[in-house]
Amino acid sequence: MNPHFKRAHCPKTPWQSIPPEYFYPEIFHRQQRALVQLGGTLIDETNSTIQLSLLQSGSDLSNFSRGNRKRLRAFSDRGGEIRRAQGFELRAAHSLLVENRVRRGVNLSVDEEKFVGLLTNLPESYTCWLALVGQEILGVAYTVEVSSHSTYVLFWGDSPAGRSVSVVASLCARLQMVALAEGKEFLDLGISSENGNVDEGLFNFKRNLGASTFPQARITIQSN
Repeated sequence: MNPHFKRAHCPKTPWQSIPPEYFYPEIFHRQQRALVQLGGTLIDETNSTIQLSLLQSGSDLSNFSRGNRKRLRAFSDRGGEIRRAQGFELRAAHSLLVENRVRRGVNLSVDEEKFVGLLTNLPESYTCWLALVGQEILGVAYTVEVSSHSTYVLFWGDSPAGRSVSVVASLCARLQMVALAEGKEFLDLGISSENGNVDEGLFNFKRNLGASTFPQARITIQSN
């Protein structure tokens, strides 16, 4: 399933999430209007996406804040590297993301078998990226190619040591470089709100990575 396009059902309020405004609007704007005409209640979430077409090249980091550019240099000066995960590293990457979510008081929404299985069975669509210093994994990003012009960051996170050097900024820099090289136009960092309420910390974090803001509709439909 396209991760932009989700359905959830409960006895009272099934809902449907429409992709963000930049994603094939000629298709999904019509679907959004139809759902509202059927009695759906619209909630606008806030999506944060880097518009790669605004960058000159993969090495162009002008969209990053000055602080994040300094963090990139600090990670590099420590001998840090970003590369694709391989073999046994996939399970270690999943563990890091699980522990990252535990520290935030939430759960990772995919178990280890599915996490590894998607990477193994659909390598053309799913990729796991590691940020390392030596053999120590400091951060992880898990991406999915949702279309020929968009890469979506499905999960990312860091260890406490990785957070101390803001390693997610280095992961993001590599992701946008790779996406540009592959001819992508958008690097989608996901929503920065819940039930229409913006998480200011998360929103500002993504904005400092150069993300633009797009509305992303969620339609709630009463079961009757």
